[in-house]
Amino acid sequence: MPLVTNVLLIRHGQSKGNAERRFGGHTATPLSARGHKQAEATARTLKSESLTAIFSSDLARAMETARPLSRVTGLPVYGTHAFRERSVGVMEGLTFEDAAQQHPEQYAALLRRDLTCVDRRRELPATIGSRVAETRRDHRRTSWRQDRSLQSHRHNLHPRSPPHGRPRRTRVKARLDLER
Repeated sequence: MPLVTNVLLIRHGQSKGNAERRFGGHTATPLSARGHKQAEATARTLKSESLTAIFSSDLARAMETARPLSRVTGLPVYGTHAFRERSVGVMEGLTFEDAAQQHPEQYAALLRRDLTCVDRRRELPATIGSRVAETRRDHRRTSWRQDRSLQSHRHNLHPRSPPHGRPRRTRVKARLDLER
């Protein structure tokens, strides 16, 4: 029977931007007080799991969410821009209401997931794929790329607990460069 590697996908805790109903995207929004409590609770919950690695977006809110888990497990956090959520272009940092007023076409297109109405600064799925591929090439020689716990089980990954966004099993595999 093949070994199975479970990949736990954890959404970052509430950010200050989330609390203010703002688009986050690639902005460096830190966690709110509630977000820090959520991160601590997540760490306590996962403390007894047999974790072998912690990967995170390099954005402040994601790294702040990962640090308590790192502290209780003794594992380092590997931050990478490949795990960033997508950019929403001109709407980043704006409240939902301000985005709807200042950029009504882009806001409406985002809500209906219409990729034909494009703000050049907004990240599309193809752009995200390119970012991930570039990161995979850049990190081929780094220590996390050599993590045997992932490489040895790459054909038996079973992601659990998806975060917000559009997670897919194949995307998780691609982001970790485990498709071979």
